[in-house]
Amino acid sequence: MKLIAFEGIDACGKETQAALLFSWLEDQDKLVYAESFPRYKQPIGQIIRDWLDGKNDLSDEAIHMLYEADRQDYMQYVEQLEMLQVDYMVLDRWVLSNLAFGYAKGLDVAWLSQLQSKVRKPDITIILDISPETSVKRRSQGRDRHEQDTELLTETRDAYAALAYGLRANGDEVHFINGEQSPEEIHQQIQEVLKKHFQ
Repeated sequence: MKLIAFEGIDACGKETQAALLFSWLEDQDKLVYAESFPRYKQPIGQIIRDWLDGKNDLSDEAIHMLYEADRQDYMQYVEQLEMLQVDYMVLDRWVLSNLAFGYAKGLDVAWLSQLQSKVRKPDITIILDISPETSVKRRSQGRDRHEQDTELLTETRDAYAALAYGLRANGDEVHFINGEQSPEEIHQQIQEVLKKHFQ
């Protein structure tokens, strides 16, 4: 099973592109499963949602441990899907989000990486790159504490670029796509990334 993770700052189009990719893969007769993180309907995700909405006050270290705990909890389902011979899992955020946002806040990346030591790494990471200004324009209302902090979004965008460089150097498959394009143009480029995996 291939894990395909969509990453990027808020409102970059992850949800839209994950849905488009899910449908396209099914059209290729692939067995596909999808999930979005954090999983706000789960117990850990509910705490994260309340924090993002300003309803509780947790340290940066604590909230990033919760982000990772949500993914660690999900690993039991990943193992089940492997047994069901699912071809692709499409993920709206995965491990790189925690590293990028944590790095942008000044947290120790080595410590954050250690939290992920038992979480399966993605086979393909697609980073949809947009400016913080575009993020604000796309979601002008109901923005959570991350989405309201344009300085954090700027730092996180830079962190994605720096982390991607290191991952590529280690042989990981990471693709940057300009998220300022139309959804159709972005989806077409994502198809090109995936087509080689049908060999």
